[in-house]
Amino acid sequence: MDIWVDETKHECDWGAVISCITDTTGMRLLTNIDLSKKRLQGTLPTEIGLLQDLVSLDLSKNNLSGSIPGIIGSIEGLKEITLSHNRLTGRVMQLPEESDG
Repeated sequence: MDIWVDETKHECDWGAVISCITDTTGMRLLTNIDLSKKRLQGTLPTEIGLLQDLVSLDLSKNNLSGSIPGIIGSIEGLKEITLSHNRLTGRVMQLPEESDG
């Protein structure tokens, strides 16, 4: 069974490459994606910017190409992003540093 097209599964149930948390209302929030070394091809969709609860994104060691969508920089909670070993162009805005205060 291909879980990537299985509409009966919530993305939080896809397995070890995805992690979620449950907020106070019971809603499951997608927080971590690790799709490194999955032989992914193509471009990064701008819809990735809709994942506003994302904290960590690892798409390294694939065959992704094209421009890095600027909208990735608008994901406020994103603390870690790894896009190395692809054929992507452009920059990701610097991620915010954690403050002690």
